[in-house]
Amino acid sequence: MDSDTKIKELIDLWKKARRLGKPVSAEELCHECPEFCDRLKEEIAIEEFIAELEVFREGGRQMASGVPGDSRRQARHRHSVGDKFGKYELEEFLGDGGSRGEVWRTSDPNLGRAIAIKIVPRGERSLEEARKVAQLQHRGIVPVHDADHQDGWAYFVSDLIDGPSLAKLLQQGPLSKEEAVRIAADVADALHHAHSKGFIHRDVKPGNILLSKDGRVFLTDFGIAITVEQSLDRNDASCGTLSYMSPEQVRGDSHLIDRRTDIYSLGIVLFEMLTGRRPYRGDRSVVREDILIADPPSPQTYDESIPEGLATICLRCLQKNPSKRYESASDLADELRIYLPGGLLNFAWRWCRRHPILSSLPVILFAVLVTLVIGYASVSYHQTKQLGEYNVWANGVLGQVIADYGKEQNGLAMAEGMGTIDPAYLSPTVYAQYAKIYKENLMNCPPESQANRARIMASVKKKPISDF
Repeated sequence: MDSDTKIKELIDLWKKARRLGKPVSAEELCHECPEFCDRLKEEIAIEEFIAELEVFREGGRQMASGVPGDSRRQARHRHSVGDKFGKYELEEFLGDGGSRGEVWRTSDPNLGRAIAIKIVPRGERSLEEARKVAQLQHRGIVPVHDADHQDGWAYFVSDLIDGPSLAKLLQQGPLSKEEAVRIAADVADALHHAHSKGFIHRDVKPGNILLSKDGRVFLTDFGIAITVEQSLDRNDASCGTLSYMSPEQVRGDSHLIDRRTDIYSLGIVLFEMLTGRRPYRGDRSVVREDILIADPPSPQTYDESIPEGLATICLRCLQKNPSKRYESASDLADELRIYLPGGLLNFAWRWCRRHPILSSLPVILFAVLVTLVIGYASVSYHQTKQLGEYNVWANGVLGQVIADYGKEQNGLAMAEGMGTIDPAYLSPTVYAQYAKIYKENLMNCPPESQANRARIMASVKKKPISDF
């Protein structure tokens, strides 16, 4: 069967399922033939566009005839205000839940608070997203509170985020550098948590990032997320949104899909937040080829005020080879936060907490260095004190010789006394005095000085140098 015939067959199946109220996604239709998934998505997008035009024309005809009708967006819903799923009544349509379903505003009748409900076609994997997200408890991931199925549909209930998606925010243009860095770092934190639990998101894009009114950032839509183990034996590696796909996703290399795949997609999002555009643009065939072959442009190409380091971070995320990207989303978050106020101090603190053994080495080395310095100073002080005491004693010996015996009577005794004292332990002044007396009296020492000499020698021996 040629490709055109196969695509036509898949489109017919898609239309039939839609008429029966049990719509299916391109991924589900192409479960056994993933090579047709991208083209089928294009055909489905065309069919949906045509359907929207028909709704628009019908709405125009109703307005012209004075017959009230639903808005274009409401007319395309598969469900209506007032429909009930379990105890939850649909109140307001919020948006599409990807190509797999719808997201509505509802209320918890027991708690009386506004919440969100996502409705997807029931199938083999219809409740998988709820089970996946239920395992993830992180401030940057919207928690799931309830899940069930009804009338061929699966639904799950989560917190309602009172703010726009990043995609809607980017319609107004690029963000400030600080805001872009903050959002990217917060998403990286959420990804790191998911990765630590063994999940790979595979569809990180602005439409799946929500921003609350108080500035919090949330990562949503884990519908096509997989575990690391699942990535090794799946044939739907190309699932995702093409503009944000990594090269390994585009090639269908399922064995290469891991946490670094999500880091690549987040790099595209960061590039778009900084510049207001994606690095690869054009029709699908051009984008696919660029993702696989072309080097991404630097964000500075479109905004020279972007810091060099921040541009380097972005380009490292977009490396074709996964091994050249960041090893973990937490490493990416740490480097991004350097560009926030107080970033360097926060980076150092977070790094020390993450690497306690390595971070303790400088402290240990510093303590050893301080100990050595104090020890050396103590020894030097002790030696200096000893030498001072020795010099005082040596001066005492000299004074005693001069006072008791006189220059003419103690020349030999002084010579002998000086000979017992190592000059290296004497101050220059003391040693000079000894040398002078020695030269003056050595040759003139009278015989009667022998007794005095013996007494001085005994005094010297009582306090030898080794005692100091």
